[in-house]
Parts: sequence; C-alpha cells; structure tokens
Amino acid sequence: MIVSIFFVAISSPQGFVDNKDEIFDSPHVSVTRTEGEILNFKCLIQPEDKVLINRVQWQFSTDNKTYEDVPNGVETQGDELHIKSIEKRHRGYYKCSLNNVDYRMLVRVKGKLKLIFLSKIIGLNNEY
Repeated sequence: MIVSIFFVAISSPQGFVDNKDEIFDSPHVSVTRTEGEILNFKCLIQPEDKVLINRVQWQFSTDNKTYEDVPNGVETQGDELHIKSIEKRHRGYYKCSLNNVDYRMLVRVKGKLKLIFLSKIIGLNNEY
C-alpha cells in the first residue's frame, strides 16, 4: 500500500514590516511612535500570493478582544495599512487576517508634549 501525503502551503500572515524596514515576526509585537509620525505597515504574507493580497482584512481593537473596522484616518489597501499622522486615538491593536490566520500588533503612541516640557525644564532652546 502506498500512502501519499501532500502538504499545501496556504498563504497566511507571518508578521509585519514597517516604513522603517523593521520586521516584526514574533507573536507579541508592539511598536511605539510619536504623535504626528507617519505609520505604514505591510502584513507579511507567506508564501506570497499576489491574488490573495487583496483579500487581507484589517481590524482594530482597544482591548485585544473585540475587533472592528480600523478608525477614521487609517487607510488600508490590500496587505498595507497607512496612517499619515498618528494620533493618540490610533492607540490599540491592529490585526491583519487571511485564510483564518491573523497577526496582531499593539501600537503605542506617545505625545510630543513631553519633549517640549522637558526641553523647557532643562533650558534648551532653538537659538544657535
């Protein structure tokens, strides 16, 4: 008796890459960005399948339990997510899904105010 076993590689998310060319591929991923920065993520799909890229779904959650559509100001196109100017309201978990497999990333946002306040305390100014 001959038994044949075939493994079919189904395209699924394997992590994220951002606009700073950082690759995030661990199960517990988080990034911190400053308000006003641009944030771009690409969902890494392996094996890469150009047809399936347009089926990637993006969702957002503040508690990593209940997911819904991404907030206003967040654009998605296929396997890419774009935020032109990140704000504190963009804090939370972003999930890309394909073929019943998802990958999640926690996005933390720090304010600019802390930097301005600190520069006033230590006496920094923009005069040269």
